[in-house]
Amino acid sequence: MPSLIGEADGRTRAVLAVGQQDTDPEGLGFDAGLRFLGATSDHLIVDSKDMSLRVGSEVRMRLRYGALMRAMTTPAVTKSFHTTPAVKRDAANTRDKAIPRWWYADRPEPIPRPIPGRI
Repeated sequence: MPSLIGEADGRTRAVLAVGQQDTDPEGLGFDAGLRFLGATSDHLIVDSKDMSLRVGSEVRMRLRYGALMRAMTTPAVTKSFHTTPAVKRDAANTRDKAIPRWWYADRPEPIPRPIPGRI
C-alpha cells in the first residue's frame, strides 16, 4: 500500500487545514517542533514531534514569496491585517504628502490631472 508520509515510528502527526490550493507547501517554514511531511489539495501533514497540538490549535508558518503570493490571491484563505500605531501614523503621513490627492478612489470625483501642453 503506497504511503505519502512513510512510517510513523511512534511520532505524532498532525493534519492542518491548509493545502496546495491555498499555498505552496514547499514554500512554508515551521518553527522548531514541526516538520512538513506531505500535502494534498486541501491539507498539510506535519510531524509534530513533542508539540501537543489539539483540534483548533493555530500553527505559525513562515512563507516564502510563492507561498505568500498563492495565499494572498486565493479566495479560500481569510486575510487579516494588523498594524501598529507607528504604521498607521506613517500611512497617514504618506497619504497627505507623498501621493497626489487624485490617486484616491474614496473621493467623490477625482481631481483632473493637467493635460501636458495646455494651461
